[in-house]
Amino acid sequence: MNPRLVYCAVSGFGGTGPYAPRGGYDLIAQGMSGIMSVTGDEDGAPAKSGVPLSDLSAGASSPPTASSAPWSIVTAPARGSSWTPHSWKRPWR
Repeated sequence: MNPRLVYCAVSGFGGTGPYAPRGGYDLIAQGMSGIMSVTGDEDGAPAKSGVPLSDLSAGASSPPTASSAPWSIVTAPARGSSWTPHSWKRPWR
């Protein structure tokens, strides 16, 4: 594999854990996050939001993440390491 290749994979529930094999659809994310409880009629059943919030936020956050990959590759301790939001060490904390 080319070590200069940047690959971005988006997953609804991550690569590990009990929900990893499940599909991450926008409607599922809305239901599990609770956003559906504040949409629709006040006395009615939960309703999906008018826009696909989860899909849009995943699509909007993927390009900046992928474009920052070259910097993390330069500063990574070893080749072949991967980056996930959970493994990132925040320097300001």
